[in-house]
Amino acid sequence: MARGYRQYDPEVVGTLQIEEVHPNFVQVYFVPPERSLSEAGFEPADSDKHRTKLLEINGQQGCLTIIPINTFGSQDNFLKAKYARIQRITLDNASIIFDSNDAIPKTVEDVREVLENLPAAFTKDYSYGLGLAKEFRHIINAVEAISKCTEIVITSARETGPDAEHSDFFYIAKDDFEQSRRALNSIQNLAQNAANAVKEATTYNILAERLGVKKRDPKVGRHPYRKLFTAVAEGKEELSAEDQVAVIGALTSHAADIAKDQPEKLAKLRCEIELVTLDTLIKRYEEMLSKKLDEPHWQKFFDENPFILNMAFGYPVVKVRSQASVGGRKLSGGGEKITDF
Repeated sequence: MARGYRQYDPEVVGTLQIEEVHPNFVQVYFVPPERSLSEAGFEPADSDKHRTKLLEINGQQGCLTIIPINTFGSQDNFLKAKYARIQRITLDNASIIFDSNDAIPKTVEDVREVLENLPAAFTKDYSYGLGLAKEFRHIINAVEAISKCTEIVITSARETGPDAEHSDFFYIAKDDFEQSRRALNSIQNLAQNAANAVKEATTYNILAERLGVKKRDPKVGRHPYRKLFTAVAEGKEELSAEDQVAVIGALTSHAADIAKDQPEKLAKLRCEIELVTLDTLIKRYEEMLSKKLDEPHWQKFFDENPFILNMAFGYPVVKVRSQASVGGRKLSGGGEKITDF
């Protein structure tokens, strides 16, 4: 086996012990360092007495089971389960992680190499306690909220859901796990970008105010999550439906006063409203294009959103009548010509 690249100092991160329960099946234990034992109020010399199971590797079945524990002596649940209910996470068809059924780890270095080969989203440094990395904890939370299962099995052989016969097992299809992982990664990146945009604008505006330079707004971006994260990072709270009605009512009632006292701000608000409305309409327009809608649907769409025509033609458009008759009707009632968008 190739050797892992992480550097481990036993006095800092503790050590591992391997026991072969039977051929092709090993259990791996975590022996905490003296420093952690002291922080937890235990006798440092009794480290072997406090060893705790960390892994089970079954070469015959080709699976690997992680027992997530807390390895920090300063915390109350030291050497206890990391999660509220989930006690085990099993990777089915995981023989690729430890090469083959004939090459399960025999040494500590082999175990470290296995940990390095764990899939993305998993913690690979045993000194932090194995399991899902912190940013993917939401997967654990979802399973604990949906079920009372104590073990998650990530597999490509079954559909997502609790086992009908064994109430302890909750299966997550490999594709569903990957979709969740990618979605959480994407959200994390959007949140980080939003936070950086707000930090950059905030710092700039502090200096700009001192120098009398025009301030900047954070770059919001087009993604709805990015907009939400930017608003949260700026300290803006989402308005409830009731609050939204109140704001619209107040703005409508005082529009004339605002136009008189602060016309430039009213003009800016109008532009922002049109941009937000346009973003929403673009999404709705794309959804409509994906369907085979008849002409009345499109007529209604433009009737409800006439400002689109202003933008399309580049000059003001005034609608006199929707689908107006321009003649051509016969005595029989047919042949009438109707204008439309």
